[in-house]
Parts: sequence; structure tokens; C-alpha cells
Amino acid sequence: MTFAERNGKDNKEMKKFILDRLAMVEYTNTYVFGIHENGLVKAVEVENAPEILPFITYCERRAKSKGETWGVRMWNASAAFEIIKAYASRMWTLCSVHEFEESFEEACEVETISGKRGEWFERMFVKYVGGVRPTDRRAPCTETGDVILDGKHLQLKFWNGTVSEEKQVNRFYEAKMKATA
Repeated sequence: MTFAERNGKDNKEMKKFILDRLAMVEYTNTYVFGIHENGLVKAVEVENAPEILPFITYCERRAKSKGETWGVRMWNASAAFEIIKAYASRMWTLCSVHEFEESFEEACEVETISGKRGEWFERMFVKYVGGVRPTDRRAPCTETGDVILDGKHLQLKFWNGTVSEEKQVNRFYEAKMKATA
């Protein structure tokens, strides 16, 4: 039984619950958001990203192979992109949207990638900006960022991507509470 079912939460309450728990457990609160603007893919670094996450995300019920859960996703809207840019500490232009999509489709054909644009965004970020991806790609957000640039751990989130899910954030939170008890 999920938190929402036990406590009768609606999607606004669930979004707050998930984002609050995520802020408590994640390794870094510096995010790089992948957005598209004027036909270009841009990477925008935001320090203390949890401050703006409530304004650029929405919450939805999600059917998963292991049961239903709630997920928080980024809005794919120019208003969300404007908020992200207003809080930017750095911004890079990576490539055109066309180049991004074309290279993503090619990679899906010849490589064994997850088929998710978020992972491809991480690869493109490292290619165009620099940094390294952690050796253990399965390491959770509680232990490392998605990319390490200039010694700084960064969480990367691509437009319309999932920020976190209820079951995942609960598992991380419970592990952290057990470790500190």
C-alpha cells in the first residue's frame, strides 16, 4: 500500500511529499536541466534546484510493472523553461534539437542504451561540456550525481523527464533513516 492510499493524499500533496523526501536524501541539490529553446538543446545549471522544482513539475499516477506509484515529472513548457533560466548559474548550448534527435535515434539502433532521452542528454552533456559520468551507473541519487563536472556532482534532468517516484524516494528515505538510527 502506498503513502497516498494509506493517507488519502491527492496529487498536490503527493508532489510536495515526494519532492520534500527527495531533498532530504539526494546527494546533491545542483541540477542541470535539459531544455529546448528556439530549436536548440540547452543545459541549464541551477544551484539549490529543490527551490524551483514545485514550480516546474507535476505529479501523476503511474502504472509500473511492479504496481502503481506516483511520479513527479518536469513540465515541457516554455513557462517552466523561463523559471529554470531565471535561476541559472550557468547555461550551455549543446546542439540543435534536430541533431539531438537524430543522434539519439542512431544510438538506439547501434548501441545498447536505455532508449531514454534523459540518458542520451547525460551523454551529450559530457560530450559538449565535459565532466565524467560515475563509474557505477547504477549508483542511486543518494550516493552521487549523474555527472561530475569540475569536482561538483550534478543531477541531470531532461525536459518532460521523471524527477522521482514515490516508491523510489521512500526506499531511499527508509535506507537513510535506518543508516542514521
